[in-house]
Amino acid sequence: RFRQQEIRLFLPYLELSSIRFRNRYSCTAETAICILLYRLSAPNRLKEDMKVFRHSRSWISSIFNDVVEYLVARYSKHMEWDETRLTRQQILRYTNTIEKKGGVKGVWGFIDGTMRAICRPTLHQQQYYSGYKKCHGFKFQAVMTPDGILSCLAGPWLARQGDWSMFVDSGLAYHLRAINVAADPDQRCYLYGDPAYAMSYGIVCGYKATTRGSLDPVLKAMNAHMSSMRVSVEHGFGKAMTLWSFNGFKGSLKSGLSPVAGYFLVAVFLSNIHSCLYRNETCERFHCDPPSLACYLSLHPSII
Repeated sequence: RFRQQEIRLFLPYLELSSIRFRNRYSCTAETAICILLYRLSAPNRLKEDMKVFRHSRSWISSIFNDVVEYLVARYSKHMEWDETRLTRQQILRYTNTIEKKGGVKGVWGFIDGTMRAICRPTLHQQQYYSGYKKCHGFKFQAVMTPDGILSCLAGPWLARQGDWSMFVDSGLAYHLRAINVAADPDQRCYLYGDPAYAMSYGIVCGYKATTRGSLDPVLKAMNAHMSSMRVSVEHGFGKAMTLWSFNGFKGSLKSGLSPVAGYFLVAVFLSNIHSCLYRNETCERFHCDPPSLACYLSLHPSII
């Protein structure tokens, strides 16, 4: 995941030394980030973590949750929409990159939602239950840009929420209108999504067959090609779950006792840092370099 020298590269940007831990606990920034990375990397028991960090279970749990809550408060708004990075000029570069790979003209990213399963809540469990997935959970929405960064991360929502409803609640349409407000019709930029987003502003979907007949083979081929590109957003979610597999063990994700939605938000944030350092299959496919580590982390200068 991260080597020692790489942790020291991004640690100063996080300013973890400004956290006031609960119960008057004290912890250095280096130890705090190591606890965060170690806990998220695998669903270990706190009893096992005691052997590594030489502290009590309550101390480790408190430090871990405080760091998660701090990072969510500090970075979540910028992860929803980063006005510094997602400028009109940068978005046009994204559209050119995708078009060079044979994509539809004007598409700058791929949008999709995901659901993360959690332990069955004691209270109001029916609100967290998804009849389609047959489990309880939270939902999130994100956009994968061709540089391999999961942008526009919004959530959480309860598992019963649909993709289109999440898009409306996220406020992403406001930003999509803003980047196209002064653009000519043939210069507008769009996201590409599945048919669930067909009624949304700023999002284009695949061609649909009509009642008069099936799709032309060329249009079918275009749908298949764009779907193969859209799967990159699934790769982004998958990378976050692979690197930080604590989010995949729903028995430890107890809503009301822990900031379980924050665990996934921080996992995506750390995965983006990992992509800045190591690149990923999405940026390699589109031949689009990810932002530098300093560029990505300096986008959040004045939160808290």
